[in-house]
Parts: sequence; C-alpha cells; structure tokens
Amino acid sequence: MINKRKIRIFTTLLIFCLLFTNFSFVIADNKQELTKSQKEMVNKQINNAIEFYKTIKYLEKYVKRNSDGTFEIKGNSENMNPQIKPIYLESIKANMKEINKLIKQGILTTDNKLRVYANDKYIRKGNIESKKDNYIDYDIFFKNVIEENNNLNELSINLGKKTLNMGFNNNKAYADSYSPPVGLYYYWWGCELALNEHATQVLINGLNTGAAGAAVVAACAAAGIITSPAAIPAGLVSAILWFDNAYIALVDSIGGNKGVYFVSYLYVTSPLVWHRA
Repeated sequence: MINKRKIRIFTTLLIFCLLFTNFSFVIADNKQELTKSQKEMVNKQINNAIEFYKTIKYLEKYVKRNSDGTFEIKGNSENMNPQIKPIYLESIKANMKEINKLIKQGILTTDNKLRVYANDKYIRKGNIESKKDNYIDYDIFFKNVIEENNNLNELSINLGKKTLNMGFNNNKAYADSYSPPVGLYYYWWGCELALNEHATQVLINGLNTGAAGAAVVAACAAAGIITSPAAIPAGLVSAILWFDNAYIALVDSIGGNKGVYFVSYLYVTSPLVWHRA
C-alpha cells in the first residue's frame, strides 16, 4: 500500500511545480471554425445554463432563510410551474444541502437577503464577510452564456497571432477587469469559480499532466482565491474534472483567452464552464 504521507508530499510538490513554472505558447494565426461535435457540446452547455438559471430565478421566491442561517425551499413542488424540469429542481435542492453543511461548519454565513458570505479564514476572493459591500450577484455568471445563445452558429476562434508568456516564479496576482471577477462564490443554490487567464493556464497545464484535483488547487492558489485546499467544495472539483484540458482551453479561446469560470450543478449531468468577457 502506498504511504499516505508520500502521497501528500507528492501532491504538494506537484502543486508547487505547477505554480512555479515558466512557459509560453503561441496561438496560430488563423480563424478556426468549431467542429460539429464542439458546437454540439457548446450548445449543450448553453441550454443547460439557461434552464438552470430559469429554475433559480423561479425558485427564489420559495427560498426561506432559517434562524440558524441555513436555507430551505418552502411550498409543494407539485404546485410549482410545470415548466420547471425536475432534474434542475432536485439539483438545486441537493446543492442547498451542501451549502447548509458549510453554513453549519462556520465556513459560510448568510443574511436575510439570501446572500451567502465566505469566512475570510478560508477564502480570499469572492463574496467574503469582510467585503460585504462588494457583493457579486449570481446573474453575472449566466449573462454571457445567455447572450451567446443566439450566436451559436457564428461561434469561431479568431484570435490572431499572439504569444502568451506565463511567468509564475514570483507568483504574482494578475489583476484584470474582465467579468465575472476572479473568486470562489457561494449562493443559496450552489457555487461558482472564476479564474483569470494566469490561473486558467495553470489548470490546463496541470490537467494535461494528469494532476486532477491538485491542478484545481494549484489554479485557485495561483489566482489568490484560497488559503487552504479544504476551502474548495468536492462537488466543484468534480464539476471541473468533468471537463478535459482540451475543452477548457477551447472555451477559453472562444472568449479570447481572458480566463474561464465554472458553475457547479453537482447532480446535473453536465456542469458549466464558460469564458470570461
């Protein structure tokens, strides 16, 4: 049996290797049309996001915050809008259970506006307790996807020729003004993770080497989002690992290499990864 201590040491070394590695890559000077299978996958992502968002907006009026800060959905599901698909309703209920666990553990807090804040001890970037005035609503994570819905047939990768040099030796926090803002965000229905381009390339590079969960931790650390790997929900890690590095790179390229973000549906067949704008 492999020694657990050796596994932890190996994982730590792998994360450091991903963080403190210099590399560069060149994007070809041509317009690359998406293949049929790629368009189908992107279309599935968009439709899934739209349905999930519609369900969230509809259910919000049924959400109650309890005295201990946890959430519950009030009302009989049989009396709800028949257009609400059961798979999304059940997914949100399952997500809410995970959020409630984190609330009870003291990792998250809530308010009467149904807002969720992360404890600064675990998360540095996101909707955190010390910066409640800078709260980011979840709508922004679906806005770009919905706007892209009518342009699916025109989707292409038109990047031009450019070389992206990623220098990680000094572990700088690369600031940008793209949307959604970099961070790990919790809401009553689930969570979302937004990575800048620097962290996105750490993730892609790590997944390419087979680092799996360690690649996710390294990407979050590279973006300055977390203070501990324990701050990353297992459901979110699973959602990210649902995609391979090639598809994440494709989505990043569609948006012009500004980074990507993930929405964890946990129990929906396909989670969401989309490009920042």
